[in-house]
Amino acid sequence: MNFAFTRRQLLGVAGAAVGWTGPALAQGFSGLRVAAGPDRYNVDPQRFTFTVRNPHAQIAETGVRPDASFRPAPLLFERWQVRQGHYRITLRANLRHHDGTALDSDAAIAALRQVGQSRSDFLQIDPASLRRVDARNFVFSSRTGSNLLLENMSHRATSLFSQHSDRRVAPAGTGPWRFVRYQPNRALELVRNPQYWGPPAVQERMLFQFVPDPMTRLLALVAGEVDLIAEVTPQMLLALSDSMPVRLHASRPVSYLALLVNLHGQPPFTRLADPRVRRALALSIDRAAVARVLYAGRGIAARGLLPDWMFGLGPHVQGFGYDPAEASRLLDAAGWVRGGRDGLRTRAGEALRLRLVAAFPNLAAVAPFPELLQQMVRQVGIGIEIVAVEDDALYGQRFLEPGAGDLFLELASNTNLDPTFLLYNLFHSQTPWRGYRHMAAGRALDAALDQARRTDDPQQRLEAVRRAHRAVVDEAVAAIAVLHVPQFVLARPGLEVPMFEHRDWIDYGAVRPLPGRG
Repeated sequence: MNFAFTRRQLLGVAGAAVGWTGPALAQGFSGLRVAAGPDRYNVDPQRFTFTVRNPHAQIAETGVRPDASFRPAPLLFERWQVRQGHYRITLRANLRHHDGTALDSDAAIAALRQVGQSRSDFLQIDPASLRRVDARNFVFSSRTGSNLLLENMSHRATSLFSQHSDRRVAPAGTGPWRFVRYQPNRALELVRNPQYWGPPAVQERMLFQFVPDPMTRLLALVAGEVDLIAEVTPQMLLALSDSMPVRLHASRPVSYLALLVNLHGQPPFTRLADPRVRRALALSIDRAAVARVLYAGRGIAARGLLPDWMFGLGPHVQGFGYDPAEASRLLDAAGWVRGGRDGLRTRAGEALRLRLVAAFPNLAAVAPFPELLQQMVRQVGIGIEIVAVEDDALYGQRFLEPGAGDLFLELASNTNLDPTFLLYNLFHSQTPWRGYRHMAAGRALDAALDQARRTDDPQQRLEAVRRAHRAVVDEAVAAIAVLHVPQFVLARPGLEVPMFEHRDWIDYGAVRPLPGRG
């Protein structure tokens, strides 16, 4: 099947942006200039992301960092002991926050309590168990008996801030960058920390410029007004040409583009309660065609949410191919018949039309996939109503938490070193991310993930994760994977950009001129 989209349709906003002649970005700034997307920072203690996520400013640091093999490596935590959900942590010696206060065990405990204020607290530390041993050592326990809290502490949301500075206004941590100024919806300026305990940042100063429109970000890079683009969209990749002074940097494919399914919806969002309809929908998607169109051809058709290379999982899920004939047979068997108005299938006078909420983290990150999907599934008689959502907070509060949709489109990944992190928080019946309770995939999934979190045996853990992933993808069809996509950075020529699979661990402070180009 050929799906007819012109280049101009796929570019979407590109036509309007070509004539952009706005004011110069970062004018007069001497340092690394990074164009980020819209300012999505939040200072609400329950949803705090300021300087921590999108973009991460490396003002505060996490206890551990990911190594190249996705294992926890020391960062603020020098060493640790874990047994049956109980943890003993030793901090690095002589750590100090930017405000001059020490990061000792008391300060670390206070910072972890602050992390636990989040309404989506995925660490699930027992607060009563946090206890100082001495100046550098402290202990705590998991509320759920998990042996994977250290792996979760590689997530940037667990960054440890000084409790003597207001992180909402002038955040202070131990990181390689110090806070200079923040202008909401405009810019975040940083300066290198000269007393950093580790290797210093390459750059002396860095400016994140918030530029909501994707094509404006691209044009600013082409015009030499910024050095890097930190949030790259499909439209930007479609607009690239060989004549542009732009270089594309990419990681291994890691993020999933997927449809999360409302399995437990209330009317009118009940049409996907029938597994035959879920399977038919999955079989209606031509993933190879999507891969050719989106993300500069760098995406690959996905069988599941977790890439086979991650954590050493290897091939372990079946997933779905493209088989519209089988999709039609399944819909016939489910009682949805052809012949309705507008070419949609009907049952008992009701049209087979699904609401797609698009998207997390935002619509620009996935466009124009919703329109591609709409055209593909129409071929088998399924209609799609697209609800466009540009803000991830609105996505969660207005649609995900109340279950106000049949399908939820997401571009995301397992954003830390815990192989159960994604599957637990999105599909376990006891997820702390309560909006995802609508995707709870059943007892087999719960049992597999509970075992994976509690076992001390790494191989038993991986096999339990494989079982859980199969329960989500092949059995419950709680998620319909489409593509695996790399992390992307666009940069001016002559820069070496250290890429990583997790966007929040791309170290912009380590960007340097290529040899002979500085």
